[in-house]
Amino acid sequence: MTPVTTPRRRRPALAAAMAFLALSFSAASPGVQAQSLLQAWQNAALPADAPIGAPQGTPLQPAVQLSPQAAAEAEKGALARFISAEYKTSTTLAARIVNAAYDAASRYSISPSLVLAIISRESTFNPRATSGYGAQGLMQVVPRFHMDKVQEARAVTAEASLFHPETNIAVGTRILAEYMEAESSLPRALVKYSGKAYRYIEKVMRERDAFERVRLEADDEAV
Repeated sequence: MTPVTTPRRRRPALAAAMAFLALSFSAASPGVQAQSLLQAWQNAALPADAPIGAPQGTPLQPAVQLSPQAAAEAEKGALARFISAEYKTSTTLAARIVNAAYDAASRYSISPSLVLAIISRESTFNPRATSGYGAQGLMQVVPRFHMDKVQEARAVTAEASLFHPETNIAVGTRILAEYMEAESSLPRALVKYSGKAYRYIEKVMRERDAFERVRLEADDEAV
């Protein structure tokens, strides 16, 4: 029995291009024929919406959109690694501080980069930092002026000590938020927070921009 051979099906775009070439080849020179054939093959091999210069045979991939939660986790991881490297802290402590900063910043509608910038200027990420004025912890909160806030934060963190990172950041961010609302200005709020420390605003803004760059780079790399 003679085997039956099923003819191969051509893609519509390629078939149309080849039919057109068959009609026009008789009047074209060999060089033009070769160029026309190459162009027809390229046009047929790529999707209609392929951008100019797209590699042949490479499927176009849709842009990946991260969920807000996934983007935040990518940012936190990048910030924790950056803080650990720049400020010589353990990765575990850096991650804990970053998580607390994100939580407090979200609660008071403040940028987490700003919270981290204040921590960097106030304590260089040392939870046990103290000052001669009596300020304590990461954001250098003075307990005698803000004991009510410390006690209220305890309901969330289950810890009243300002040497506890989550408690300190919760109280410090709340103080900053109240100053921003009262002063209607971030620079004036920072002056009040720092007790008029020399060039404090400039230093905090520079640190904030550095942390913000880390966040943005993490978002770009995660996509």
